[in-house]
Amino acid sequence: MKVLECVVSRLDSKFVAENVTKAIKDIPGLKHPLPKRKRGNRLVFSVAKNIGEDGLDKDPLLLKLINGICDDNNHRIRKDGCVFLKEYF
Repeated sequence: MKVLECVVSRLDSKFVAENVTKAIKDIPGLKHPLPKRKRGNRLVFSVAKNIGEDGLDKDPLLLKLINGICDDNNHRIRKDGCVFLKEYF
């Protein structure tokens, strides 16, 4: 996780959108068990935190993933989204 955070902050936002976001987009999905979904949340949030608002504007898929996490049916997953937004703002 630490390596991903360091690398993402140094990469071009277009490269992150095309490669990193597409690789992690299915991990927080409903078809996976809760522990794997929570790890997927951490991946999504670490990428979002390190690319900043400009990167989020350029990567609509990542913003869609964050919105999906915040709108999830499971309260534990929604709680992860709330904690991320609290830290981000």
